[in-house]
Amino acid sequence: MENANIDLILREIKKIREDLDYLKQIVEAGAEDITLTEDEEKLIKDTLSQKKRGELLTLEEVFGE
Repeated sequence: MENANIDLILREIKKIREDLDYLKQIVEAGAEDITLTEDEEKLIKDTLSQKKRGELLTLEEVFGE
């Protein structure tokens, strides 16, 4: 059971990391080059909303470091 929870956490961390890498690419492209799809805009808004509500965990919170 504990391994399943760890696997789930690691998959979620990987997804968050991929999302952050994607957002970093967008930011580095420059504001004039940004054209987001509706899904991308929704993803960004949802992520920011989750952060404001404290629903996103930091690596320190997950791993206790």
